[in-house]
Amino acid sequence: MDGLREVGWRQDVDQAGPVYAGAAALRFLVGTLGFLIRGLDDRGRAGDGADVLSSEGRAAAAGMFGCSYEELQQHWSATRTLLAALGREALQELN
Repeated sequence: MDGLREVGWRQDVDQAGPVYAGAAALRFLVGTLGFLIRGLDDRGRAGDGADVLSSEGRAAAAGMFGCSYEELQQHWSATRTLLAALGREALQELN
């Protein structure tokens, strides 16, 4: 948090933690749902491609991340658990 002051942050430093946690939860928890729902296009972006419920979508996701789809599911589960905790922390701090 000391770096915040060095780059000009003039607000209460204690406010930065919940804001950062909330931003991370929104960007990486909610923001990645498009990939899961809409799948990937041919450029690897969320779009009109095969979603992860299809075998093509699972193969594309595994290829993109260089691991099996099962390993990817385990990673996503752990990541989403952490991001959900960050979101709850942000809400508690801001309330």
